[in-house]
Amino acid sequence: MVTISDFNEDNDNDTRTKPLSSPFQSPSSSSSSLSPTFDPSNPSVFLHKVFDFVSHESDFFGIDAAKKEIASLTRATREKRKKAKELKAAAVAKHEAKKKLEKRLKEEEQRSNTDTKKQKSAAAMSSLPNLKILLYLLAFSS
Repeated sequence: MVTISDFNEDNDNDTRTKPLSSPFQSPSSSSSSLSPTFDPSNPSVFLHKVFDFVSHESDFFGIDAAKKEIASLTRATREKRKKAKELKAAAVAKHEAKKKLEKRLKEEEQRSNTDTKKQKSAAAMSSLPNLKILLYLLAFSS
């Protein structure tokens, strides 16, 4: 696992005013970056670092809508995951159904081929008595 780096601030010596990218961004803040590493076995550490960064770099958590915004993001993420699981399950079910159908069609084709062979064999056998009669007649005619 790679270590989590601390906050890196990009200090621009440019005195131009920059437009705010978010209503939650502090007007006096400079552009900052965060580069933590995500450890899937402990995601709360990553979230703690992100929230700490946002708390230090903006007034997002000072606004009443912050809690609702975070809850909304959490709900949307859960719904995305649920939808992805449903789509995956549907794809697996579709694949299994296709395999079953192909197997059934193959079995039907084999049965059909077997029935055709039996019919040909039966037709050949039904003509066998006629051959016996012909052989009998040929044997006595000479």
